[in-house]
Amino acid sequence: QTEKESLPYKVFSTKYFPLGSVFEAKCSTRSFAWQSLLKARHVIEKGMMWRVGDGTQIRVFHDKWIPRCFSNGAIPHIPGFEDDSTVSSLINQTTMEWNGELIDFKVAPFMAQQIKAIPLCRSVMRDCLVWPRTRDGNYSVKTGYQLLGELENRGEALGSNSSNLRSFWKGIWKMRIPNKIKNFYWRACTESLPTLANLHRHNVVNSPVCNSCDLNRETVLHALWECDQIQSCWGRGFNRVRQAQMQLGS
Repeated sequence: QTEKESLPYKVFSTKYFPLGSVFEAKCSTRSFAWQSLLKARHVIEKGMMWRVGDGTQIRVFHDKWIPRCFSNGAIPHIPGFEDDSTVSSLINQTTMEWNGELIDFKVAPFMAQQIKAIPLCRSVMRDCLVWPRTRDGNYSVKTGYQLLGELENRGEALGSNSSNLRSFWKGIWKMRIPNKIKNFYWRACTESLPTLANLHRHNVVNSPVCNSCDLNRETVLHALWECDQIQSCWGRGFNRVRQAQMQLGS
């Protein structure tokens, strides 16, 4: 039987989230079992990602679905696409293959390569959430603890818990610059700056779209690097450096 056919799922879903999923459920009971499940929910949210089926349930710009691509596994907003566009808009619905021409035209080369490398099934399959740290895609307590350990060791900074990353942060902290600059670096790398995308996620502002270019979501990456309106801040070498970055990514 599947997880949704199991007795625990039927009991909890009927009582606590009859119209949604466990990720939208509220802690409105004194049940120790239910409270324990909700306390572990944030671990699953940090580590899970979507496996692409027909792409109809995955939001292109908000959900984690691209392996090894940005901190949240989503991509910056693409001009010409709605903010709530789903991955199905990037798939040829006749052949059930990636629309390579559209992706190459709209998406930066390094991201396009990652997207087109995601395997698709020729038959119609629903999208599903998986735990990428296990072979079968199911969550395990062991890998959950491993993820928590990694997040704690790196302070939830971007990247892996590697010697290169540790050397990078040691170099940052040893730099002879004001502490406020070091703090800015850390907040930028952990996606903690008050960008419009972050403020919108917390319902502080109505729109996450960048006020400077009025095209893309204002993430940290967009605000500090991708937005064309910041060229004057970076100087004459801005375009040359950005083109070199895209070539390395491809």
